[in-house]
Amino acid sequence: MTVSTKNSNPLAAGEQFRFEGHGDKHSVAFFGKLAEMPRFRVGSAGSITALGQSGGWMIESKNLRVDFQLTSPVVLGASREEMRILLKDIPVKLSHGAKECSGVTTDVSWNGLGVLTKACVPSQETIDLECMTKLGPISFRAQCRYTIQEDASVQSYRSGFLITEIDRINKSHWKQLIGDTLSRFEKSA
Repeated sequence: MTVSTKNSNPLAAGEQFRFEGHGDKHSVAFFGKLAEMPRFRVGSAGSITALGQSGGWMIESKNLRVDFQLTSPVVLGASREEMRILLKDIPVKLSHGAKECSGVTTDVSWNGLGVLTKACVPSQETIDLECMTKLGPISFRAQCRYTIQEDASVQSYRSGFLITEIDRINKSHWKQLIGDTLSRFEKSA
């Protein structure tokens, strides 16, 4: 689990977060607030890294317990979304007509991907994307399903894309990328 405040301020007890989970046929969403600050024991499996001049810290640990209190009802629903797999920092080129921008992936699925960019991509816009993967470039057309502002201070946006057109060679490479990522995840679990 990754917990982020979307700004450079440190976490504090009482902060509220939105949680989403997507399975094969169902989804869940709810809000929760941080009950208390997690305690990281020096010497446990993990690391603490200072985050530049913000004074914040990034904690990575396998045995860190974080307690949240529910602050909203849990909403369950039918979902046509595929499981999303965390796969960060694959360079992506986005183009629509003469306009071009670049970004990086946040997550991928069999039918789409999340991308972080400095440009606001309008929802429902269909654009061309090219992902620069270890398998080589993978190109396709995709529809922007949503765009939300990630961090106003650096003008970054997170967008979700649904693949709408992909040729058979690129589709084969995309399936291989997802399959390789899943097999690495299953081996580490």
